[in-house]
Formats: sequence, C-alpha cells, structure tokens
Amino acid sequence: ARNTQAWKFIMVTDPATIQKLVPACCGQSSVAQAPAFLAVCTNEPSTMACGQPARTIDGSIAMSFMILEAEELGLGTCWLGAFYNDQVKSALSIPEEYDVVAVTPIGYPAEEIPARPRKGAGEVISWEKFQG
Repeated sequence: ARNTQAWKFIMVTDPATIQKLVPACCGQSSVAQAPAFLAVCTNEPSTMACGQPARTIDGSIAMSFMILEAEELGLGTCWLGAFYNDQVKSALSIPEEYDVVAVTPIGYPAEEIPARPRKGAGEVISWEKFQG
C-alpha cells in the first residue's frame, strides 16, 4: 500500500530455531522436516480505502510471490495459516509493533504431490455482477 514496503522477511535455517517454531505453528510436522522457514511480518498500521488492513494485504502479496519463485526453483512450500503470532514473534525476536502475516517451511519435496482438484471457471467467475 502506497509503496511503504513496511515488511521484514525472516529466513530461518538454524535447526534449533526451527524446532522452536514447531509448537508456534500448532505442532505441524512439516516445519521440523524442512531445512528452512520463512516468516513475513509487517508494521504498516494503515487501513486501505477498501477497508482491508494494508499489513495483511502487503505481506500476503509478498509471500505469494516468494512461494511462486520457490516453486520455480524446484523448492516446496506450504502456506501455514495455523500459527500463533505471539509465539512466532517470540521465537524470532520480532518487535511488538510488527505482526506476523504469513509463514512457510521451505525445502526440497520428498515426493511430488498431485494438485488438488480446482473448481471450474464457471463456478468462481461472474460477469458484470455477483452471481451466487
């Protein structure tokens, strides 16, 4: 929002720190199995004209592009929505004024997992006005 670039990206590769992040991420085992972990945090306090918090939108856009680039490089990621903001902040010494927007483990996938089925375009696209 407004090109404030009010974000910080924390790349973690220390195994001891990664282990601290497992309970902070609701015990998800993929965190402990990955050799790296990325946290995106922002301190942008503003709300955009549309009513959305700028920090969440900006951080999510940044994480999305990082995940796409990781895939391009042959790395595996998984956007984790289940994490405790305060515990991640504590494990990574993130200042109080920042919020953790998104986290992901990063590594080389052990196997190729088939893509989940997607809804057809007709189910998710409406023309001119919302159609339920």
